[in-house]
Order: sequence, then C-alpha cells, then structure tokens
Amino acid sequence: MVESGPPLPLELFDLIIREAWDQTCITTARLCLVSKAFLSEARKCLYEDITISFTVTACVSSPNYARVLKLHNTLTVLNPDLARLVRSLHYTLILSSCRESALFWGRLNTTFRNMDNLKRLTIRFGSIHHVPRMTTLFRGCKFQLEEFCLVRSWTRSTSNDDRSIIEFLSTQHEIRRLAIATPNLDEIPPTLCPRLEIVEGTGSIIRVLLRGRFTITKLVWKPSKQDPDYVLLDKYVAELASVRTLFLGGRYPRPVLRLLTPHLTQLEELVLFGRPPDNVNLMAELEEVPSLQKLRVFSWFSEGDMEDELVAREAQRALVERWFRAMPMLHSASFCVDDTLKSLLWKRGEVEPVVTDRVPQEVRGEA
Repeated sequence: MVESGPPLPLELFDLIIREAWDQTCITTARLCLVSKAFLSEARKCLYEDITISFTVTACVSSPNYARVLKLHNTLTVLNPDLARLVRSLHYTLILSSCRESALFWGRLNTTFRNMDNLKRLTIRFGSIHHVPRMTTLFRGCKFQLEEFCLVRSWTRSTSNDDRSIIEFLSTQHEIRRLAIATPNLDEIPPTLCPRLEIVEGTGSIIRVLLRGRFTITKLVWKPSKQDPDYVLLDKYVAELASVRTLFLGGRYPRPVLRLLTPHLTQLEELVLFGRPPDNVNLMAELEEVPSLQKLRVFSWFSEGDMEDELVAREAQRALVERWFRAMPMLHSASFCVDDTLKSLLWKRGEVEPVVTDRVPQEVRGEA
C-alpha cells in the first residue's frame, strides 16, 4: 500500500470512491489497498447508509445474529467513530424468542447513542417479545432525525408504549418526514415535530398527525381495514388545503376520491395505486380528477386486471385529451395497467406517449 498519494483535493477522492462504489465494492476495496488516501473516504461510503435485516426464531444460535452482534461490536467497542459516519439506518428485526434479549437491546441502545449524526432512521419490529419502549431504546441519544419510520406489527401495544413514542418524538425537533405504522396510536400533540412536511400511514395515523398542522405538504395515505372514508374530512379542511402531493392506495381499498377532491384545493401531484375503492366504477372515479385545477402531475398504478377500461392506448388518449383541455396546469398523466410496472406517459403538447418504468418508492412496496 502506498503511504501517501498525490495532493489531490478531498472532493476528488470522494468522487472517485463514489464512482467506484456505484460499480462494485470490490473496486473500492482495491483502491483502498493501493493507497491509504482512499481509506477514510471509503469508510464514509461504507457506513453512510446501513441496512440490517434480522429475522430469526432462536437468535442465540443464529449465524445472522452473530453477524449483527459483530457489527454492533464494531460500532460500539472496536471503532465507535465509525458510528458517527452513519447517516441512514434501516433496521428490520423479527424475533419469536431470544434468551439474550436484554443484552441485545442494551447493545442496540449503545449503537444508537454513538450515531450522533444519524438523520434517517427506519425501524421495523414484528413478532417480538419484551421490546423496550422508545424512550428506553433511544435513551441518551443525541441525534436529531430528519426522517423517522416506525413499523410495529404486533397488536399488544399499550398506552405506555404509545406514550413512549410521543416522548421520543418530543426530543426530535428537525423531523420533516414521519411514517408510522403502529396499531393503537390515538393522539400526537400538534406542537411535536414543528417542521413536519411529509406524513405516511393509514388514514387514522394521518388524521392524528394532520390535526392542527399547516406545514404538511405531502401525504402518503395507505388505507387499512379500519379506515372509514370520512376519516379526514370535516374537521381537517384547512389542513388538507396545504397538501401539494398525495399518494393514495395500498393493499386495502382506497377512499372514494370525490370525498377528498373538494378539500385538496392546492394539490399539484396525485398518485393512485393499489386496490380501487369498493363498488366504484373506475372511469367514474377518474372523472373527479379535473376538479383538481392546480394539478400538474397525475400517475396511476393498477392492481391486477380490474381496470380494463384503460388498457387500450386510444382510451387513455381520449381521457388525457379531455383532461388537458379542462385542466390548464396539467403537465403529464401516466397509466400503468399491467404487472410489468411499465407506464404510458402522456405529456401536454406531445402526440404520442412514451413508455417509462419509473415507479415511486412510495408505490414500489405496494404494487
């Protein structure tokens, strides 16, 4: 290994490492063996975004568990400075039993406490016994998150569990995106997360987070079995008027669009996906779209073969031509009508559509 390289700017080292990282991590490793000058920049790439998926039934004997503990040991004992390089952490943990659960949660807390610069955290828990409360799991943490996603799949949560989520959120003043999937969260004071702009969850969660907030410009509404169509209406008209982007859909039927359009007066982007509303004709639903006079972008991702009316290109052409005449601000409309996730994208002023395979992250997990 060369002890020192030419006096290149650090920005150039970073560009070289990131280009190599995009190709293969083997190339990055070889660069680090050639010159120490690349090593620190490579560490930034390696630890900047970490994804951990940990699904076991007997964690003590699991090789996966051993690898997870090894990573925690690196970030807490061998080289805690590496934990400060982490900006994004995606942690999926599904256990049915764990004889060392108390020890594991302690190690996880220590790892979190070392991640002073963490900005984006996604944490998914499912089928877990003896899960600590949020306030215990994040005790002593100094990070200020910009994005927080929490998914809990078990149904035995208590009011103390929900209160601990609220207590944790009260320490986070920089959150701009909040995605929560938890069974029984009924109230989040509007004073929490004062910079919140993006909310993702069921209708019930969105109702809780929307109340009294006029900073939210994007909603990702993924309905649940319990969501009634009227869950956001009447009391939240003023809050809905601030929304510029709406993703609506998922595994369960989405709400009837005509109940929402009168309140989405500033909406600029609408994405419909997943299952359509029950007992509602597709074309009748789409006839509500022209009432959104500020709309600039419309996207639609079908589920299965339920939307035969728009499979034909000429049927789409007739629809979008009506929309372009009725909606002066509409720039584009796209329709994905099969399981390939390829869409026909129609743009104002162009005669023929183009084929695109772009699928938004918010849709990707549901399509």
